[in-house]
Amino acid sequence: MLICMDCRHEIVRVGSVEFEGRSHGLCVDCYARRIGDIGEEDTAHLAAAALDLLPGGAILLDRDLRVVAYNSAESTLTGLSPERVIGRVFFTEIAPCMAGAEVGDWCAQHVGVPALVDLQIEWLLRLRDGDRVARLDIQAGLGRVTLRVNLMPTELRPSRVA
Repeated sequence: MLICMDCRHEIVRVGSVEFEGRSHGLCVDCYARRIGDIGEEDTAHLAAAALDLLPGGAILLDRDLRVVAYNSAESTLTGLSPERVIGRVFFTEIAPCMAGAEVGDWCAQHVGVPALVDLQIEWLLRLRDGDRVARLDIQAGLGRVTLRVNLMPTELRPSRVA
């Protein structure tokens, strides 16, 4: 986990895409404050590049819960390309199974708060290779939501009782 040396939040988006698996230590927002404004299109590009470095699935949502970045690991898990999901409302158009109180409603309630809030929950995901239990690490606030998907080892999945 990388922590921004200015704001001390976990780095999900980094201020430079010219790195091999490591950051210069600043999130994109702090980087922008140091060097000047970064345009929307640059921010989206930086977010996607940083998310692709994560080992598990990762999705970045904006204030309206629309997908702004969707990493390659998540694309592999779901079979959905980033081009197919970016710009769409995540909890209604992409993952309606997560729209309830535990995930979708929680994200909607916290996306606009003035600080980052974390939620960790286990969730049964329907993936292209079958159902898998995953730990969802969700961070919401400051006008964005980051969902990280970490698949649980298959031996930890609940067994069916006959």
